[in-house]
Amino acid sequence: MAFKNVGGGEQSIEIQEENDKYGIIMSLQEIGFSVQGVYKGSEDVPGAPDKKGKPQGTQKMHKFLADGEVQKVRGFGLMNHILKEQISEGDLIKVTYNGKVGDYHKCTVGIDDGSGESNDEDL
Repeated sequence: MAFKNVGGGEQSIEIQEENDKYGIIMSLQEIGFSVQGVYKGSEDVPGAPDKKGKPQGTQKMHKFLADGEVQKVRGFGLMNHILKEQISEGDLIKVTYNGKVGDYHKCTVGIDDGSGESNDEDL
């Protein structure tokens, strides 16, 4: 039996360009995916498109400085709230995606307290 590839699973050029411009969508990553670096704040960007390709409102794009490069990640409700309320620009942090529980996406946020020990907080 032979199989012919039909989809490949790659992202379209449009999606790749959108991710380069606005950042990857955190809630579409695999469980355990993390981003870490010096938090450089957030800004509102066009929301991810619906199934028909129409942008949906706005989303928060968070910026992290790591290894001299800025990483951009589009967040979700809980992630946006925690970063706004508990993290300041300049903090060294790590955000790990923990999947969806019921209707809500979850993450773990850790902040470097300078002690050299892990201080992750499950959210």
